Amino acid sequence: MKFLVFSLLAITLTAFSARAEDPMPIPRLEGLYNYQDDFIVTLIRRVEDIPDTTAEGKARVKQLRKEGHSCGRKNPQVARCVKSEKPNAPMEELRAPLANLMRTVDVEFYPGEEPPVLSHNGSSTQEWLLKDTVRLMKKKLNLYFVVRSYEGRISLSFPVSEGQPIGNLIYHGADKLGLQLTASHKESPSVTIGYVMEAYLKPGL
Repeated sequence: MKFLVFSLLAITLTAFSARAEDPMPIPRLEGLYNYQDDFIVTLIRRVEDIPDTTAEGKARVKQLRKEGHSCGRKNPQVARCVKSEKPNAPMEELRAPLANLMRTVDVEFYPGEEPPVLSHNGSSTQEWLLKDTVRLMKKKLNLYFVVRSYEGRISLSFPVSEGQPIGNLIYHGADKLGLQLTASHKESPSVTIGYVMEAYLKPGL
C-alpha cells in the first residue's frame, strides 16, 4: 500500500426542523481514545486510463463499459474509466498499513465547566460549541463542535491547522468514534485502486 491519507468528512444536508431549546444530543466526552485495530472499508474505486486513439484502446473502453465502468475523457488522447463498488469481503491487506498509520493517532478529551452552547440552529444542521480542551495527537485545542444533521448523523468537528489534520470524527457512541480515511495504490501503470474506509477510535486501554 503506497498511500494512506486523511480525508475530511463530508456531510450531506437538507432541511429539518430544529428547536433552539434542544439539548446537546450526546454526553460530554472524557478521556483517551485510540485505534485498536478495528476498521471497515466502505468503498473500492478502480480507475483505469486508456489511450483510445487506436482500435485496441477503443475495444478496451468498450469492454470496461460492459463491466460496469463509467468512462469519460482524461484528456483528448486518453479515456478514464471508473468503477466503484462495496467490498464483498474483509480487506485484510489494509490492516497492517492502516495500523502503521494509526499508531500515533489518539484523541483525549478534558471536559470543562462551561455548559455546551447551541451556536448554530439552521435549516440543515444544529451545532453545539464546547469550550473543552481536546488533544488530537500532539496538538491541543480549546474548543470543538458537536454537529447533528437532519438525518440524525452526529459528528465532532475540530479546527484544522498545520500539524492537526483531523477535521471530523463520526460519533457512533461514547465508546466508538470513526475517522474517515482514503488509501490508494497502483495496480499497474494505468490502473489505480482506491479505498474509502473508517478507522474506529475507542476508549484507551
